[in-house]
Amino acid sequence: MLASHSALISLVQFSCVDTKPLVYQMMIHFVKTLEQTISNPVANQEKNTEHQNMVLSLLQVIFVRVGDMIDDQTGEQIVGLLVQLFQKLKQVTEQGLMAYSGLCLGLGKRVNVK
Repeated sequence: MLASHSALISLVQFSCVDTKPLVYQMMIHFVKTLEQTISNPVANQEKNTEHQNMVLSLLQVIFVRVGDMIDDQTGEQIVGLLVQLFQKLKQVTEQGLMAYSGLCLGLGKRVNVK
């Protein structure tokens, strides 16, 4: 699983501009995957956390790559999902902060902090 995770990160990092719509679709898929790990966690908490961390690290790279394509509403929903994750875990995680950092970098000046 780690090898495929690394391959996806490399694919996103080195993708050409023409593939940004595809990378955006990947983002939607992995945001939904993260949401599922929060709302319907697997019984094994360690596996769930490992899965969340892998998804978050991939999302960080995706957010940097396609952040300019993310509309304000979607950006707010993603921030809300990260906050929900932190609340569920009762802590702020490094991977979660890195994903948020990637989102802020991708959105640029459009970051809307309330």
